Amino acid sequence: MKKGIFILLVGFAFVGCHNYHNDCLKWFNNIKEGTTITDVKESQPDFITINWENPDTLEENYLRYYIEEINGSKDLLNMDYFIEFKNGKFRGAFTHK
Repeated sequence: MKKGIFILLVGFAFVGCHNYHNDCLKWFNNIKEGTTITDVKESQPDFITINWENPDTLEENYLRYYIEEINGSKDLLNMDYFIEFKNGKFRGAFTHK
């Protein structure tokens, strides 16, 4: 009986921990090129933390914002995710190791 309860609790723990990694990628893919920074900020899901205060300046009018956290992410490769804007318009989402 105790073993059955333990297995049930472990099962609930795995089901209850949602991995938002794929949801983040879907959000990236649904942002249309040319969307303003303001609109991207407003559409940002609660499960993603972006450092909007400290972008990297790649070159004139190019800004890169890093994804600091994706809640529940189980990214085994530990990739870095970021979004880029040119002249205040969304250019794309990128990853690197």
